[in-house]
Amino acid sequence: MSTPPEPVELVVTDTTTAEWQDFPVPAIGAVLEHVPLVDDPETGMMMVKMVYRAGFVNP
Repeated sequence: MSTPPEPVELVVTDTTTAEWQDFPVPAIGAVLEHVPLVDDPETGMMMVKMVYRAGFVNP
């Protein structure tokens, strides 16, 4: 017999209304835009939605 699954906690972010933030990348001298989605200090996991604007070149 199998056991019923345990419930999990979900985090939902509406990225169409979330505020974009600057994400400086000194190694390439660029500032990229991102929306933070999840930041878990306990595990060190972080998820972001990033955008690379037209014409951006990664040196």
